[in-house]
Amino acid sequence: MKFQQIALTIALFAVSATGFAAESDTIKQSVDVDQTISVDSPADPATAAAGEAINVAWTVNSNNAFKYAFSGTSKDDAGADLKYPQFIKQDVDANGNLVDNNYDSLGTTFGVALSDYESVQSGDMWGNGKEAAGEAKSLVADTSDATSPYGTMGRVMTGDKTGKATINLFSKGIADATDQSGIYNSEVMLTVTAEEQLGG
Repeated sequence: MKFQQIALTIALFAVSATGFAAESDTIKQSVDVDQTISVDSPADPATAAAGEAINVAWTVNSNNAFKYAFSGTSKDDAGADLKYPQFIKQDVDANGNLVDNNYDSLGTTFGVALSDYESVQSGDMWGNGKEAAGEAKSLVADTSDATSPYGTMGRVMTGDKTGKATINLFSKGIADATDQSGIYNSEVMLTVTAEEQLGG
C-alpha cells in the first residue's frame, strides 16, 4: 500500500511538471511609406534696380530628403545661345525697333540659401546667399561638380513637423556705362528630385 502511494505521487508530479512548458514566436512586420515630393512655385518677383539682389523662394514639400539643381539659358551679345542664365535685353534702335542679333547682358551673379529644413548634408549657403556672389556657370553646373549649389551644400531633409524646406535664390545684375537702359530679364529653372534616406 505504501509503495502504491509513492508511485502515485511521482506520477502526479510528472504530470504537473508539463504545465510549465512555454513557447514564443516573434515576427517582424514592415509598412512601406512612399516618398512624396512637390514644389510650390513662387510668385513672379518684382523688378529690382541694377546692383540690387532679387530673392525668389521655392517651398519644397516632402516626407524625406531631396536633391536640387538649377538650369537656365541666355544669349551673348550677338544673339548666340548660352547654357547659363544672365540678365539680358535685346537692343533697340533710335526708332524703338528691336535690333536683330544684338543684345546687352549685365554682369550676373547668384546666391542660394536653404532655410526651414530639418537637416542639411554639408551647408546651407552657396554664393554667399543674399550677397549673390556666385558665378552663373557654377549655378547650373552638374550636381556632381563641387562648385555647384548641390555640390557645395548637398541634400536637404525637410522639417520633421512641417514636411517642408525652402530654397531661396538671390540674383543680381550689374550694369556698366555701355549697357542700354531698359528691363533686363533672366530665367532660371529649379529641378527637385526625391533623394530618400532610409538610415542604417
